[in-house]
Amino acid sequence: MTADPTRSRNLRYADEITSADVRTLVAFLNDRLRPHWEAAEGNREAWAVAHGLVGLVSEIHGILEQAVERRTGPEALVRRRAVRLEWNRLVRLARGWSGHDEYDHERWRQTPFLNPQEEAEWEEMRAQIIARAEAGEQLPGEDRATGEDV
Repeated sequence: MTADPTRSRNLRYADEITSADVRTLVAFLNDRLRPHWEAAEGNREAWAVAHGLVGLVSEIHGILEQAVERRTGPEALVRRRAVRLEWNRLVRLARGWSGHDEYDHERWRQTPFLNPQEEAEWEEMRAQIIARAEAGEQLPGEDRATGEDV
């Protein structure tokens, strides 16, 4: 498979995640976890941890593959958000091996936003909240009497 020269190597948004990204990260995790599972033979606790992690990676992989391939249609936003959520879970699992030679620091990143538009909307909302707070206005969900969230 050849790389798409128009696509940035640095993953920034969940809408940029490909099936190839998912397969590569899952293979990396399975290669790290399999020896621990095999070595845990006879150690019930170690086996349970390794078995649970392998199962979790497999489950996330299945959800991601379906969601990545079906990001269009009437439930597109739900699927796109599922891609973001499940990808971030997978990346968190892999983070412990970030020092490994095969760890892809450019692609295996947390993606807090679906796309640039969502990031811009969040930045605008954040700027409005900061401006209101600096102006001394009461923020939604804030109780002025106690200063606590309600």
